[in-house]
Amino acid sequence: MPQLTEQIHQCDFFAFDFEFSALNISIQDEPIKYDSIEEKYQKTKYLCMNNHILQFGLALFIWDGKQMVYIAHQYAFYLGLKGFQSFQAVSYKFLASIDYDFKRTFQHGIPYNQIYQQQKPKQNNINYEIIYQIDIQKELERIKAAIINNKQAKFKIESTSKEAIAILLKPHFQDKFFKGMNRFQIQKYNDLSIQIIKQNDNKRFGEIEEPKELEFQVLITELIKSKKIMVGHNPAIDFCLLYHNFIADLPDQYPQFAQSFNQLFPTILDTKLVANFFRDKYQLQRKMQNNLESLFRECYIHDHLKPHNNVKLNFDFLQVFNQRGLHDAGFDSLITGTALICMTNVLQGRKQQINLQNTYEDLINKYHSFGVSVSLLNFDNIYDNPKYVNNTIYGEYKELHAFQEFQERLQQKLTFEKTEIDKIFYITFEIDCDLDLICQQNVSDLVHIVPYRQRRKFRS
Repeated sequence: MPQLTEQIHQCDFFAFDFEFSALNISIQDEPIKYDSIEEKYQKTKYLCMNNHILQFGLALFIWDGKQMVYIAHQYAFYLGLKGFQSFQAVSYKFLASIDYDFKRTFQHGIPYNQIYQQQKPKQNNINYEIIYQIDIQKELERIKAAIINNKQAKFKIESTSKEAIAILLKPHFQDKFFKGMNRFQIQKYNDLSIQIIKQNDNKRFGEIEEPKELEFQVLITELIKSKKIMVGHNPAIDFCLLYHNFIADLPDQYPQFAQSFNQLFPTILDTKLVANFFRDKYQLQRKMQNNLESLFRECYIHDHLKPHNNVKLNFDFLQVFNQRGLHDAGFDSLITGTALICMTNVLQGRKQQINLQNTYEDLINKYHSFGVSVSLLNFDNIYDNPKYVNNTIYGEYKELHAFQEFQERLQQKLTFEKTEIDKIFYITFEIDCDLDLICQQNVSDLVHIVPYRQRRKFRS
């Protein structure tokens, strides 16, 4: 963990990715093109609350000015399962087809928890770092005194942050107070107590059995504290998975989520948006795709980006890739960051330390979400999709034959989209039109229609 923490704070940016158990839980959470940003968020929230994360991939990119390369450090964490989330058969069949190591997840997965778990109402505004500092000092003095008197003891933790005390006390067992004494070891006993015992001579001084759950929380905390640029590829679901599983419960509405996420990670970048920008600039729409597999081939096989790849690895990427392939979260995060470096090198005209803030000024803090670009900073038009406000009708029908008759009655050129959710349909006209007038002229007891912008009130 110390080495990883050091790399986090040294890196220019980090890329991340998840493998998880289901892309859709039910028909209700499947996105459709008419969804607003808020509706997309609600569906993503539902998905993340009912989903298992299987693997967390992290790639850290550190610039080496002497070699003029980026040193990449790539990690894949197999996470333990918890709760009663859903398993999607097709997702597991796909993961099995690429030889995903389920044993490491089911038997040896790392436990994890939210950094800020739900607290009692009176504790909602407490500064956690201050609590930790106060608790550590209080517990440290009490334990030191007990060790001097008893030499061995089991202690009930008297602390606000009980589950964190074992790991947070560790550095204090290396101070001068203990240099002339027998060696002692802290063992985690349970969430409410710890045990301090005399160490055998063959054990490392200051050794502590740290709960892995807290180790992983430390990793997420360090990523937050670093304030480094966060990079993902098409990361709408990944953002919500990270927040819900490692930080706190997802907020009720999108603006609350966006503001909270932006405070934790103030600069994010989506390589899918970057790839779209890159393809448009160099007119590569037909020659280069924006999905992660295509970006991998461009960086390591084809000529569009391969000559601009100055990422240095401590292993033969292609050899390992041929053995494991895509959809390993560690490799996917590595490809995400490598593709960003290659495209930026092309845009800047040479292989050098890239300036992401200036190069992608218009793309910073935006990400791709089911076909549209979403901002973490701008909340205009989040309740309606602007593309359909002036040309689309929302409708519900009770009987299929009534819907078919209604469809035949409308003579104008239009596009119908019928969903399987509660007998809902949308009608999009080729040009903007008077939607209120159309709705008034087509009143029916079995088919109800309203302008797109009124659908939320209509459904409620």
